[in-house]
Amino acid sequence: MSRVKNIESEIGGDSVLIYANKIQGEADGRILPPTEKMGGLYFAERKIWWINKKPFLSNATFGEDDVIQHEIDLAKASKDPDILDLISDVDKLAMKPDYLIPWLELQCTFASSGEATNVKVVGGKGKLLVVGSMLLKSINKQVTSRYTQPDISDRVVGFNLLVSKTGAGMKTEYSAEAWRQAYEMPTNYYASYTCPVEYLEGEKLNDNYLRGIIRNYIYGERAPDEATKKATSVAPVSARGGARNAETRPEPARRAPQQDEPREEIRRGVQDAPEVEHPTEDKVEPKAETPKATPAATTEGNRKRRNLLDDIQE
Repeated sequence: MSRVKNIESEIGGDSVLIYANKIQGEADGRILPPTEKMGGLYFAERKIWWINKKPFLSNATFGEDDVIQHEIDLAKASKDPDILDLISDVDKLAMKPDYLIPWLELQCTFASSGEATNVKVVGGKGKLLVVGSMLLKSINKQVTSRYTQPDISDRVVGFNLLVSKTGAGMKTEYSAEAWRQAYEMPTNYYASYTCPVEYLEGEKLNDNYLRGIIRNYIYGERAPDEATKKATSVAPVSARGGARNAETRPEPARRAPQQDEPREEIRRGVQDAPEVEHPTEDKVEPKAETPKATPAATTEGNRKRRNLLDDIQE
């Protein structure tokens, strides 16, 4: 009996990102230990604005000012009904965070007794599993369970996970369950793998570019040049002043809300909401060369534990 690869990777299995919403039934995997930059958490939060079905990484991900939110707040203050319609349309404008977990995607074969007889790492290296809040909370229950202590991600005494997806659309549900016994993994998969924090740093966007994107959506201004979206030589524009201050900028051209665009499911909350479905064409493309990081220096089996339920955004 075997459980074949059921999580679809972004680009033919070569991408560093794999999306949990592509699960077909069930899939096995293993959480890799947090890297030094992850601060003891086993996941990194990614804050994404979806604007007209396209994703834009918010710099609030890095604890910086969110220029998109600032422009939205300024637009709300205008009281213009057309603008208010645009910014209140959650099918076209919404912040939808997700979470990146260092992950080994597994293809497993089992004996009739249920014991694993063969465990293969898909792609031969660690990747980043992208999950929404529902699956993260389910995984967190396994991470903090007394049955998976001292450390579910430990190479020797850690546990593999079975993640599953049922239903569809707004009724989609995700869950995770730890294997009943610890499973030792080979050392080569733990020597070096992608750090989610470093990966996100490599995807960081320029504030001026993000401001141009949201002003294009709200006011119909000219869209920013794609070549400038990651430019490092452009001085950031203050979110509270500068040449584009709301009190000194010229009156922008108004436009009516767009009609008849396909709708996407929007998660309206964290506690009971379904997983966000990311259309394939809208995924954030990874770099050809992804940054690598080694696990934080710890002794296997005695890594510090913490309750992470409060770290998941409500």
